[in-house]
Amino acid sequence: MIEAYGGYVLKYIGDAILAFFTVNIIDDPYLPCVNAINCARSMIKVVQRGINPILDQNGYPEMGVRIGIDFGDQNAVLQYAWDIIHLSDDNKHKHKQIMKMPYYDIVGYTINVAVKMTAFAMPNRFVIGQMVYDTLDEIQKSAFELSNVNTDVWNYINSKTGSIYRVYSSIT
Repeated sequence: MIEAYGGYVLKYIGDAILAFFTVNIIDDPYLPCVNAINCARSMIKVVQRGINPILDQNGYPEMGVRIGIDFGDQNAVLQYAWDIIHLSDDNKHKHKQIMKMPYYDIVGYTINVAVKMTAFAMPNRFVIGQMVYDTLDEIQKSAFELSNVNTDVWNYINSKTGSIYRVYSSIT
């Protein structure tokens, strides 16, 4: 689903998925932000209308998802290792081939903020950061409300304003 909306799955972390949508800061970030938001909405619908009825029908507890979305330019994609796979043909291993598969990760302030703010999402809802919210038009903004986040647990600063970085929760 992430790929269908123009995103990329970077990795799985336990029961979480770390995905990204490329945004060229020079260009207008509106479309990648809206794509990420629409992807979140679709993922929640699939869980609620597709997966949970099957779980319920088979006596299992329902799943709930929480999603955090943010963007910024303070990230870096880095390669930190290689997985080396030895392949051989069927002719008694005469020709050995080696395939190297890189491991990538995203590090930086923005990804850290996005991961941390996900905890503020209610089950089957998502949150967006102020940078995403500021790119939206008024119709898109009307689907969100400002989250009242305790500064004892949330102390991320908006680099543009110097004030606490705002988090917005999806209403629907």
